[in-house]
Amino acid sequence: MKKITPRLFALMVCTIVPVLIFAQTSNLITQLKVMDNDTTFRYLYYYDNNTSNKMLETKYYLNQNLWVKKAQTEWLYNNNKRETQRERVFVGNDWVNTFEINYTYEDESLISESHLKYTNGMSEQIKLLAFTYENGKLKTRREFFQTEGQLILKLLTENTYSNDTLIYTTIKKISTIQSETMDYKLTYRYYANGNLKSQLMEEKPFNGNWENSELMNWYYEPSNKLSSLRTKKWNKLINKWENSTMISYDYINNKIDNEIYYRWSSMFWQKTTKYSYEYNSNGSLLSTDLMLPVFRQWRSVSSINYSDFSNEKANKMETVLSFWGGNAGDKKSADIPFQFNNEMEIKKGNQIIISYEKIDNTDISTFSLSNNISIRIYPNPSEDYFYFNPEDYNVTSWTVTDLKGQIVVENRDDIRSGIIDLCNAAKGVYLLKVNTPERILTQKLIKK
Repeated sequence: MKKITPRLFALMVCTIVPVLIFAQTSNLITQLKVMDNDTTFRYLYYYDNNTSNKMLETKYYLNQNLWVKKAQTEWLYNNNKRETQRERVFVGNDWVNTFEINYTYEDESLISESHLKYTNGMSEQIKLLAFTYENGKLKTRREFFQTEGQLILKLLTENTYSNDTLIYTTIKKISTIQSETMDYKLTYRYYANGNLKSQLMEEKPFNGNWENSELMNWYYEPSNKLSSLRTKKWNKLINKWENSTMISYDYINNKIDNEIYYRWSSMFWQKTTKYSYEYNSNGSLLSTDLMLPVFRQWRSVSSINYSDFSNEKANKMETVLSFWGGNAGDKKSADIPFQFNNEMEIKKGNQIIISYEKIDNTDISTFSLSNNISIRIYPNPSEDYFYFNPEDYNVTSWTVTDLKGQIVVENRDDIRSGIIDLCNAAKGVYLLKVNTPERILTQKLIKK
């Protein structure tokens, strides 16, 4: 891998000011522990203290009571817009880049995503997404994939609007084999109040005609809550729509109580699955019960239980088997939905534990500038990783040295990253030197 050496600049003014320590926002998740059968994973998160953007996720697994590094995801932002997402895995005794997405914007709108994969330290573009807009709404989405060294258009999606309402979506699946080229068209219809009423999907093979494929219909209660979603399939042999699947929804105190799935069997709807929800007095979800019809009655198979609440958010989730699912009380690996900060996330496991331990951020201004530029490093002190956002300073390279001036770690591969890994370094004080086109910034790091 290519080694980047620090650039030296003739004119520098180096005025160190006192260190300022800020506690990270306390309501952001800083750690997840995920137990999945016999394996325990640990996720640590760092955020930008000003924007609360998630900057770094580090994944570990537990091996003989020691946390072993497994993977990392880093997000870089510029003007609060995500510019890069980079993934890497820990191999041998070093981090190896595996995947990267670069985002491009125009007039506040995302216009492209460039997907790259890394092989032996070299990046290669494998996919490109390109977007266009009309009156602020998504007009086209193009997906290009690398084929024999060239990016080839494989999927084209176009939206058509009427009075700012989406009425058509056409999707063209493009193949070098003409018989595999296929067009799809989605037609949307709405109720007078604007709720979606139906979605008709048609298909057109290469050199063929449009044919019906699937019809979805939404039904609502007088209170405007969704009561059911029904799907029909087109039977080409008899030129007729036939029932296929249905989902019905029941509510209590304005929250969903039951969600029941059906499939059409000859002449009637046959129940297949039921999800039953329980809430506490504050309206927070306590459990989701998965039930199956056994001997013509709903029987509980497993449940996801939510507990250890703070600020009406569950900090512990676990999936356990019920009598009809196996040994009652045993934990079961499943996809567990939960609230991650202000978003919903799903992770596979039998237990998830959330914590909000504070991470100290250290801001230090290295130059007397009118705009008060400073390096924000967090956490500092740290037992392993330090982080800063290189996009904030237009970083060209950086190095970390010990007090004798020996380089301990440095930014390499011409890849802009703010991850400083001192896991294998001895406890003590180190000096971070950040190079920008205008100046050199320095920061003291304390390894605990």
